[in-house]
Amino acid sequence: EEEGLNQTVDSVIGLAAKMHRRYFIHGDFQIKNLGVLKSSKLVVYDLEAAKDITKLNVEDRTNLRVQDLVTLFKSLRINGFYKYHKPSALESEVSDRLQVYIDKIGDDQSLEIASTAGDEFFKWATDEVAVVRSISRFMSRN
Repeated sequence: EEEGLNQTVDSVIGLAAKMHRRYFIHGDFQIKNLGVLKSSKLVVYDLEAAKDITKLNVEDRTNLRVQDLVTLFKSLRINGFYKYHKPSALESEVSDRLQVYIDKIGDDQSLEIASTAGDEFFKWATDEVAVVRSISRFMSRN
């Protein structure tokens, strides 16, 4: 069961890496914006905030990629995939998933992007007030 979950999350991370490698960001990369076709292929929905980032400077491209990943990991935490993980287990899981991103994207900035995204996500995830507030906001919307 856990292996299947890891494969699913790896597929989601791989999709983010594929977009980023092609110089696109989603802009609102959350679990709710993903679907699965009959062929088991993942597809992305809600592309209103998506951007072509080819003409941006490296710093801006990096920052937008980082925010895409942070948004995705927050969604995984809030929507149940990582909701009950203790901090040490969460750190291990997210670190493994960030390695998948680094392996799949394969550009010079991938390590910096993954490291910065991990740092930002862990800062957010360890702030219990932020987690509780985010979960409460999510629950009130649904």
